Amino acid sequence: MSRKYSSYLLLALLVLSTIAVAVPLVSTPAAAAGKSAWLKIVTSAWKGTTCKAIYDGIDSGFAGDSPSVTTPMCIDPSVTGFADRFNVTDMEAYVEVYTIKPEWGYVQSEGKFEPNATGFVKISWDAPDDWGLLVLVKAKSYYGEKIGEGDPFEGIIMYALLIPPRDPSAEALKQIRELTGLNTTTNADDTLKANFTINDDGILDVHPGYFDFNLSRAGLGSGPFDYLNGTYVDLGSFAKIFGNETDARTPVNAAIPSAAKLFKHFHVHS
Repeated sequence: MSRKYSSYLLLALLVLSTIAVAVPLVSTPAAAAGKSAWLKIVTSAWKGTTCKAIYDGIDSGFAGDSPSVTTPMCIDPSVTGFADRFNVTDMEAYVEVYTIKPEWGYVQSEGKFEPNATGFVKISWDAPDDWGLLVLVKAKSYYGEKIGEGDPFEGIIMYALLIPPRDPSAEALKQIRELTGLNTTTNADDTLKANFTINDDGILDVHPGYFDFNLSRAGLGSGPFDYLNGTYVDLGSFAKIFGNETDARTPVNAAIPSAAKLFKHFHVHS
């Protein structure tokens, strides 16, 4: 299922960086059990594959999942293109995490995180499982400055993941519709009950069931806005699926944010 949006490129990300939301930003985490999850930050050109040597024992984390299948976070050895194998690292981006109260009373900062040289980053939060989660991949300047740090509605947002609060209030639903750009579309409330992706071509793809990292239309090139609100998706289940680690403390599964990035030809002058 898809729908073309009039605002086209990076619709939801531009909304995130410009919308005025009347909620205070709280920087001190509430007392709650800490949870974590792994991300593998790539671009829509990524051609990854499952990591065949990792067994996770979970068969309901995402579309096509089985105990011996991971997300496509490993490099496909048959692919040799630069963009196809490119990772977004701390040289150009950083990650901010915010949690959202079900009543939309405030947005709570959970911290800033830096991806490593292979694009992996471990994020964490301390909010209850019925809260929402907003994960933002923001661009750094040429000199490494974190542009727009400390505010979820400022900066150059390359990617956003939103897990809405469980059982949100009417005001929270209104804010979510505005935040996702669905406030002017038909069937918005039905869409917000599902998992969906707004791709960098401006088309919205609703995932039929579990979140699919390899959509039939967009392929692995999903993002740069992902929305997880399918059955059983909350902060607890998200952490269970993507926070699992091997004995070496490396990720068993990592969510795959496809950040917005332009690849340009390099010209060498002698």
